[in-house]
Amino acid sequence: MRRVNLIRFAALFLAASARLFSPASAADFRAAEEFVLKTDETIDDDLYVCAKTIRTDGTVDGDVIGWAQEITINGTVKGSLIVGGQTVVLNGSATSARLGGQVIKLGPKARLEGDLLACGQSLECEKESTIGGDLVFAGQQALLAGQVSDDVRGAAMNCRLAGEIGGDVLLKISGNK
Repeated sequence: MRRVNLIRFAALFLAASARLFSPASAADFRAAEEFVLKTDETIDDDLYVCAKTIRTDGTVDGDVIGWAQEITINGTVKGSLIVGGQTVVLNGSATSARLGGQVIKLGPKARLEGDLLACGQSLECEKESTIGGDLVFAGQQALLAGQVSDDVRGAAMNCRLAGEIGGDVLLKISGNK
């Protein structure tokens, strides 16, 4: 009986070890001084990046989770964009975005299918930028010149609404404007 238990234990240990040390394809991890995903490149998985600068011109078929001083997304993220940095610029598209930074900017070609949650000193959504869901922002100032399909909620010292809002606006403004 003791020999049978020892054989079972050995088989279980080998199976667990094989699973533990087998290669996994759950995500693509990158670390560099400067990370660039070129226009003709595609990552078919979630992408985790830690760098001084991040620039994606290509396609990520999954989420992008990144930390850098400067982050520029020009390409396509077919999942969520979750990044934090000093400057975060979105000129491309993503399903949804969770952004943290001193300066957060959505360029005129920025397209989010879903919600944008942002926290930073300033948020600028340029004319022609599109947020397909809700916008939630906390920071010092915001310029909302693009389109938000649903609600806008947040808190800021100053906020300028110059674009189209498809839902309700609930902002706590503590500054002069």
